[in-house]
Amino acid sequence: MTTESEALAQVLRSAVSDVDTPAGFAEAALRKGKRRKQRMRASMVGAALAVTAMLGGLLSGVPSWRADSDRLTPASDVRLSTPTTGDLAGDAEFLANARATWERELAAHVEVGASLARAGCWDAVGQPHVSWANSSSAGPVALVMQALRAKGSCDSPLPPGGLVVVGLFGTDIADGKQHLMGLDAGGGGVFLIGPDTVVVALQESQARFFSRRAEYAADGTASREWTPFIFQDGVAVAAVAEPDSSRGSAAVFVKHKPVDPGAAVPPQDRVRPVETDAVRARVTGPGNGLPLPGLQWTTLKGHLSGPLLSLTERRQRFTDALDHFRLTDPAFRGWYTSDRAGVNQPGGWDITAQLPDGRTVIVSEHVAGHENESYAALFRGDRAERVVRGPKIDRAAALPVVVRLPDAQGWVVAQQGAALRWRSAGGAWNLVPGDAALLPDAADTVEVTLPGRTAVEVALPR
Repeated sequence: MTTESEALAQVLRSAVSDVDTPAGFAEAALRKGKRRKQRMRASMVGAALAVTAMLGGLLSGVPSWRADSDRLTPASDVRLSTPTTGDLAGDAEFLANARATWERELAAHVEVGASLARAGCWDAVGQPHVSWANSSSAGPVALVMQALRAKGSCDSPLPPGGLVVVGLFGTDIADGKQHLMGLDAGGGGVFLIGPDTVVVALQESQARFFSRRAEYAADGTASREWTPFIFQDGVAVAAVAEPDSSRGSAAVFVKHKPVDPGAAVPPQDRVRPVETDAVRARVTGPGNGLPLPGLQWTTLKGHLSGPLLSLTERRQRFTDALDHFRLTDPAFRGWYTSDRAGVNQPGGWDITAQLPDGRTVIVSEHVAGHENESYAALFRGDRAERVVRGPKIDRAAALPVVVRLPDAQGWVVAQQGAALRWRSAGGAWNLVPGDAALLPDAADTVEVTLPGRTAVEVALPR
């Protein structure tokens, strides 16, 4: 049998299972069916395609109402009329409160929280429907949905036929009251809620496994373990709170379980959750002042010597080197490097220098969960030869960046906006021309003077 034929047989045998159809299977089978002259073979392929369409994507884990998503409209979305499921489906007061809150807070989520449309450019169609209501360790929660449509002549991202949005109703830990916590407009939904980080995942999101955190070995390499979701009434609920750890990292949700725990997760396999605490912060305003990860340095004079590379080239080399040596969270490797300029990734600064032995180095930061750590990537020409993990970065420290390079190549130190001097064995002070420096390996003390502050001496750790 051909590859497509074997895949076809598997799909037909597994019509009531959750086996994913291979990517591009239907199109490949159709093309082969057209090329074959035998009527019987062509009819078999046509029948298989008909079955796949009739099953509405069940073979790929996508429910029937999403099988023809290009033509799906609110009028054809059966979810809006299905009975409420979950252990709170009979709690009329809770359901009424969920619907009333939805109507009261929907506009803020459409226009601010999810940025779906501007005020005056959309309308809600019909009534909100509670599809699922259940108890959880984060308190009672409900999934509510309603159709939206574009209004007027606005340039709206809403499709012409309208869009059904799904939202999570639950308790906000900020005020202890029940609110619409977040909105998902992708047709499915994975939501995070509560102090213990409870995930509520719809089956149509195609998320099938989750990982609570990345694990880091003694050498700094990262991996993840994966747990399958268990769905009931089309919804899975699980606690994904991180264990206490200085290097905890975000929970991740994927469509397929990676074979190698340390391998990068393809971006198309990840299902991004709606982080309801962040959404509520955007909607209510208090979150605007939350600290961003990393040092957020923007004026550091980081080019010390060697080839002058653009910001894009520096970010690409640094992140690719960390990825190559598996020092980054495998679930986010593609995401870290997708924006090469570093605009949307933690750490937009770096220090570049040519070392005494001819190699070049790029020093920057990498945020891993609750930790912000410094790394030095050493290159021989264009090839990443080694990555050295430096100490944890402390924003409040007099000298936040201190990395000792291997093979007696010296120290890289930095404090944005500071005047720096160094010395060795109590000798004379040596002035540094900028706020970052490559010091000789013999250096043991750095003096740091920020504008308007008293000079602070920092002993270099050996």
